[in-house]
Amino acid sequence: MKQGGVYDAFPLAFRGEPGPAPIVDGSMKTEQIVKELTQAARQMGLTVRMEKGGFRGGRCRVNDDRLIVLNKLHPPERHLAILATSLQEQELDTVFLKPAVRRALQQSWAQQAAAVEVDVTEGADAE
Repeated sequence: MKQGGVYDAFPLAFRGEPGPAPIVDGSMKTEQIVKELTQAARQMGLTVRMEKGGFRGGRCRVNDDRLIVLNKLHPPERHLAILATSLQEQELDTVFLKPAVRRALQQSWAQQAAAVEVDVTEGADAE
């Protein structure tokens, strides 16, 4: 695995590595949070597809369609991380999210920010 540089700045979920499981407060199972986030994404006009293959998943655009593609072979924790990243720049105030779902999103965003910060800091130390 390549150390340092741009590659390490991406969260583990986007590097094909399992990474740490998102911290979920225990009031909802990860699978249920993923279902809730999938419904919210659809309410915001995004198409969420679950496919099998050798890909990591994430947000993309095909013609005029905005998609979030999840790999069916990956665990729910990775689906949560990909949905959280994909929804981070969306107007989440336009849809209702249960408090546990909103907390899971915020925790996932905080973990991703911390991972990027650590990678960037470690890269600066190497110079």
